[in-house]
Amino acid sequence: MAPFDALLVPATATANLQWDPGDYAAVDVAPLVNLSHEFAAGFTAGYFSKTRDHYAYRSAQDSIDLAARTGVPTAASVLDAGTAQRWLRLGFAVTYHAPGVEGGFSIEQTVTGAGVVPAATVYRIVFRTSKKLF
Repeated sequence: MAPFDALLVPATATANLQWDPGDYAAVDVAPLVNLSHEFAAGFTAGYFSKTRDHYAYRSAQDSIDLAARTGVPTAASVLDAGTAQRWLRLGFAVTYHAPGVEGGFSIEQTVTGAGVVPAATVYRIVFRTSKKLF
């Protein structure tokens, strides 16, 4: 049990906890324009939001045991900090579609975020094929 920014945590600081993950919502849109019968291109936008996780000891005895081992009473809520996230990604996508095969490529860049959010560029490559089984 240690705050989010703690670098080294002793093994005596371990405890069994109850974890209540935060609620989340995500929306992705990719309106595409048909450039030909097989090709389409367009912009993408993705939004993700997650509320804070909540941690609690499974029993009061777990809290007492941890305080006895470390010498300091520690609230389980120290782990709640830094678990909320929010980001917006914008990008570009192209697709190819023909009978029996589909492919696509997209690039998205994180343009804004809050919490522990990597300023990542996301690349997606999709390939699908379908065959008749019987």
